[in-house]
Amino acid sequence: LQEIERLGLKSEVEHAVEVLMRVSMSTPRLRAASQRGVSVYGAGMWGSAPLLVAVMAFILSPLEQLIKGDACRRDVLWWDPLLELSMGCAGVILFVQLDPDQRCFAATVAGLFLRVCRDVVGEQLQREN
Repeated sequence: LQEIERLGLKSEVEHAVEVLMRVSMSTPRLRAASQRGVSVYGAGMWGSAPLLVAVMAFILSPLEQLIKGDACRRDVLWWDPLLELSMGCAGVILFVQLDPDQRCFAATVAGLFLRVCRDVVGEQLQREN
């Protein structure tokens, strides 16, 4: 504590602890955002459900199509499952590379994207019926 006071870092340490208590993590980006008045509440909390759904949609489903041979049907383009699979794998690789505070943002965006996709597909199915 004396070292922190001697170096004049007391306010920075207090701010880092405050962010840590509010967000469950403290990173330079979160502290900078907090100092600029951005609410960082909940920035360290995210659920795995949107990510699991994304993995199922972009990895497991196309993989199943390729294994079962559904990709050869006339109404499915042969390269579509390969494209979905590569997008899914790229998404997982990019997600793992992110810093913890960025993972929360990415998981939230993935959840919103999946909700929009669900709504669009739902509307299309209603029109067809």
